[in-house]
Amino acid sequence: MSDANSAGKQQVDADHSGFVEHLRLVHFTLCLTCFIAIIAVATKSPSSAQRAYDQGNQLLKLQSKWEGGKWLDDLAQAKGIQTPAFDGRVEAAGIQSRSLVFRPGAASGRRQWERYRWLAFARQDKAGLSALKPETGKSFATIEDAEAIWNMLDEFRYVVTPSLVHDGWVVKPSPADAKLNGGTPVAVAPRVAAQTTDDVAFTRWFLPSDVEDYMASEGAAFRDAALELMKAHKADSYFIAILRDRNNPNGPEGLGAFQAFLMFPADCKVEKIDLQQLLGTSTLPAETPFGDFKHSFHDASDLGKNLKTLKLAELRDYFQAEQDRTADKVELPLVKLPAESVAYWGAAVIFLLATYWFAVFRDFGSRAKPIDKAWDVPWIGTSNERWSQGLFLATTLLPPCTAGYLVFHGLDRSFDWKPLLLLAVTSIVLVGVPIIGVILSWHHLQRLDVGTQAPTAAGQSDDGHV
Repeated sequence: MSDANSAGKQQVDADHSGFVEHLRLVHFTLCLTCFIAIIAVATKSPSSAQRAYDQGNQLLKLQSKWEGGKWLDDLAQAKGIQTPAFDGRVEAAGIQSRSLVFRPGAASGRRQWERYRWLAFARQDKAGLSALKPETGKSFATIEDAEAIWNMLDEFRYVVTPSLVHDGWVVKPSPADAKLNGGTPVAVAPRVAAQTTDDVAFTRWFLPSDVEDYMASEGAAFRDAALELMKAHKADSYFIAILRDRNNPNGPEGLGAFQAFLMFPADCKVEKIDLQQLLGTSTLPAETPFGDFKHSFHDASDLGKNLKTLKLAELRDYFQAEQDRTADKVELPLVKLPAESVAYWGAAVIFLLATYWFAVFRDFGSRAKPIDKAWDVPWIGTSNERWSQGLFLATTLLPPCTAGYLVFHGLDRSFDWKPLLLLAVTSIVLVGVPIIGVILSWHHLQRLDVGTQAPTAAGQSDDGHV
């Protein structure tokens, strides 16, 4: 009888609560490690070389879309007036009254005064609106070219087209007043092809700030006369045409001898336009900051500042080599770590913690008694409550899933997706082995815990019997 009482006392006095407290601490540490590792890798920041490489690819896409300036030319054609012209009867002292069709000249050849047919992409400066020069923005071969074109698109934020033409002057070179249609403003509009009998005046159209540049080869007398007229009579823009003598075919290409310049002030339609955004649509990421090149492509500009002679494809390859040499960074308080290091060491620490957790769990399972003070320590791993059991099982899935996530997303710059997937699955299996051991030990403890109340009831019956 005394032996039975001694055995019962040993069962009642069994106390492995220290094991439960330790298991609870390891469980919490393992879950916390998993959460920190997931957040760290999920919020990793790409290296400067990686960002430069991505921006290099973006610049190559812009280069292809730009197509030697054809993109801007096509946009101008879409925005401009198709076959623009205006009719007018010109009357001035010293010349015969004539009816003319004013049309743009050919936009090609050595004397390409206008890049487009009576349309200008313009920027605003102290002198007013200034038009984009004909030779600008053709080459997009190097990062220096890309910077020049991108900044140009940021500067030239307006589309300007003429709308109404007013009375002007005949310049021979002294200016004389000239009436156009008797003083009635003439609208610029699309026109069908002129008949062969039409008297055509090929006409250049300028913004005020550009007249002096484009008339540099016309002789000082004509240029100075035009500038004096512009000072005295402010206008949005000006038309300038050469008037030729139809009865004297001694001019170039049989066009007739030169008689005078015709100069007419005009009103303009000005429309704001975001050329950078139009070029970047469907080419650049939505988060790309528009503006100065160094702001929009900061990393490519910084890493490529001493490589301005390299072609864009060669520069992109250089950025790729730098990317392979560096790595994405994980930012932790007071420290930045390579994402690969976090992936490797994070998965290794999770594996070690899971293995240690299993070893302690197994040891506790072999020591625990049905009557044990350990069952009074609060922990979801020893609870009989259904929600606590479900939560415990859910947390046991966290370590293997975290290890797979770390490997797959932390090493995504170093491997192709197929070997990367294989590594991720391998890490899930490795961490999963000790976790399966934990779950089996937990089931054993659950069966022990079920019997904790029976001996107590029996003990009470015995006490009552005594």
